[in-house]
Parts: sequence; C-alpha cells; structure tokens
Amino acid sequence: YNNVPRYDLAAYRLQRLFLEPGEYVVPPTALRSIDYETALSWGVEVQRTIRRADDVFFIVQYWLQKVTNPKDPYDCLRFERDPSYARHVGNLNILTYLIEHHDSNRGNVLLSTDPSNPRLFVIDNGISFGEDISGQGSLWHRIRVPRLPADTVERLRSIDRATLEAELQVLSQHRLVERHFVPEEPGPLLRKAGGCVWRDGILQFGLKKHEISGIARRLERLLRDIDSGKVGTF
Repeated sequence: YNNVPRYDLAAYRLQRLFLEPGEYVVPPTALRSIDYETALSWGVEVQRTIRRADDVFFIVQYWLQKVTNPKDPYDCLRFERDPSYARHVGNLNILTYLIEHHDSNRGNVLLSTDPSNPRLFVIDNGISFGEDISGQGSLWHRIRVPRLPADTVERLRSIDRATLEAELQVLSQHRLVERHFVPEEPGPLLRKAGGCVWRDGILQFGLKKHEISGIARRLERLLRDIDSGKVGTF
C-alpha cells in the first residue's frame, strides 16, 4: 500500500462540511511545493512530481501538542459517563467512516490531555477512500460508537452529491511558471476523471469521481442506519 497525499487534504476539507472549526478532528492541512534541489538537501529521497517542473509536492499539517496516543483511544465506558468525550469521539468516528479510514496505526488517532475538553484528532488519512488497507488494521472505517451527536447528524443531512463535488473535486490548483508551480484559486475540473490532473500548464489535485461516489454512498448508509435506529443520537 502507499499513502496518497491528496487524501489527507480531502479529509481536512470534508470535515468542514459538518463540523465547526473548534471541533475539527483533522488538524489544518495544506498542499505545498518546494524546489527539487532544496528537497534533496533535506536528506530525503524524492522525485519531481511533474517532469517538466523542478518542484516536489508534499503535505504539511499542524503539529499537535498536549495529546496522547493510546493504543485504542475509544473507551466505551468513558463514552457512557463523559458527554464531552462522547461528542468528540462521535464526531471523529463520523469523519473516519465517511473517508473509510484504513490505517489504525497507533499514533494516528490522538487524544487531548485536557480532561475538560477531550478532543480527538486523526492525523494520518493517506490510506483512505476505499484504497489499500495498511498492515495496522482498519478499526476506524466503521461506526464504532453506539450514538452520534444529533446536531452533527443534522448538518450531515444537508450534504448532497453536488456539495461533495464542489468541495472535493478540485482541492488544490497550481500553474507552472518557469518550471515552478504557483498556487492559484481552484477552477473547474479540467478532466472528468479527476484525481491528479495535468493539462495546459495547470496541475489540479482532488478526489476522483468514484471516490466522491464512495463518500456519498457511506453518507446515505449512515443516515439510513440512524433513521432506522441502528445507530442512535444524543
């Protein structure tokens, strides 16, 4: 298997459709590029992302402090007695289910050390969206908690296929200028299939059509399970 950086960016963007900033479960994440020679000077083995350019693309993400990395941050007993913890782990589980998170490596899901605000974060989402499963398992690709925050569920109901496409088809766009990429505002998708699109000196990163369809299917299934009582709310 291999990590797919655009999945990290997609996970960060997707959560914005149903979570408030103070409850984001993916830290701020962005796509950046750097000169190939500079990247080599860091002592890492890299390749140019596009042959015509002298740049290497990579993901940057906020570094979290005052967090722990328990073997399994989901504590079913704490879920029942601590409403704040239940809310945070429920919000996180919604996101990991929608992206079909497939890397349960210890340290990928972190828990705040502040007992009054026990937020949870998922920091590695490069193995998601129905692609490969890591050797560490896939605990978070399903709904693990018995109940989910009712207000978050109501926001989920407002998300349709058009919303997903508008937000996730083109996550980042860059124009080639003298062999280096300059970021610009995302425009219309240049090729129907999506994913990584290189056309007429413009490079776009986003989710492919079938990856967005997967999110839509899982969202529909989740809401159906909630409406049938299979998954509760609070």
